[in-house]
Amino acid sequence: MRDAQLAQLRAKEVEAAEKVRAANERVVASLEAERRALAQTERERFVAQALSRLSAEATAQQRHEVEQLAGALFDEQQALQARQRLMDEAGQRSTGQGRRPSSMRPKSRN
Repeated sequence: MRDAQLAQLRAKEVEAAEKVRAANERVVASLEAERRALAQTERERFVAQALSRLSAEATAQQRHEVEQLAGALFDEQQALQARQRLMDEAGQRSTGQGRRPSSMRPKSRN
């Protein structure tokens, strides 16, 4: 009976050690990912973040689809933001130039 209890204790110790090892590996992997992200463009980070949402069991096809879709989404968002900036700038120009100084206004004919 004592041998069975010792075996159970050893098994629990091994399991606990495995959990600690796995947690430490996750920390290392997370830090490596953060370090890689520093060297990436904003688009690459966006795609990498989308890929990180996939499970480890994702197929190569699924990873490829997510890369393509995330890249397209990022590009569309950038285009929309650029369009909005241009519209804002055009609006500012039109309000700033909308009124002529009195010296440049046509004189009325009365």
